[in-house]
Amino acid sequence: MTRFLQSFAHASDGIVDAARVQPNLVVHMIVAAAAFVVALALHVNLWAFVVVVLLVALVLGLELMNTAIEAQVDLATLELHPVAKRAKDAAAGAVLVASIGAVLAGLAIFISAWVSGYRPPAVPQLDAQTVVAALGLGALLAVLLKARCGAAFSGRATVPWTIAALVAFTASARFGYWPAVAAILFAAAVALTRRPLAAAVLTGPLVGVGAACLCLLAHDPRML
Repeated sequence: MTRFLQSFAHASDGIVDAARVQPNLVVHMIVAAAAFVVALALHVNLWAFVVVVLLVALVLGLELMNTAIEAQVDLATLELHPVAKRAKDAAAGAVLVASIGAVLAGLAIFISAWVSGYRPPAVPQLDAQTVVAALGLGALLAVLLKARCGAAFSGRATVPWTIAALVAFTASARFGYWPAVAAILFAAAVALTRRPLAAAVLTGPLVGVGAACLCLLAHDPRML
């Protein structure tokens, strides 16, 4: 279990480090965050939203792979070798192809949702799209801010606070306040284990709760 958690931490550090040195990855993450919010605002159906999530994962995954290939090539040689250029160009080309496909598919999904229109239910309801979008947005913001601010921001305390905010805003009407209290205590416990403590206690809740509120607002303002 410890080894699994360490591998997860190393993978998270790799994503943050890539966002620190690769401006293109930052752009892709910002576009991905915007795509989640737009998908909620247009109320795309579940399967269309699944496609959006998979396209985001594909583009970001290929961008991370491109970063790894570039680092490996630079480690092997610092000379302007044509084979090294071919490897870097091919990796960048893979990202470009996936990005163009993601943009075209996203436009088709969003335009179709916009044309078909949406009628809100009489009672505001939380759906799977909002939950996944909030978690994804929280994770993306955590990576971007961690890459930008370093130790002044605690990324691993963000997602638990996103979950706590979702539970607090949506579960109390049906199950009472105990789920919200439990979720907040869990998020606070996670934040207290991070260092530096001030960053975890202050920045994690701010970004996590903000991501949840933004997604709830885009989905249905009556949720807040």
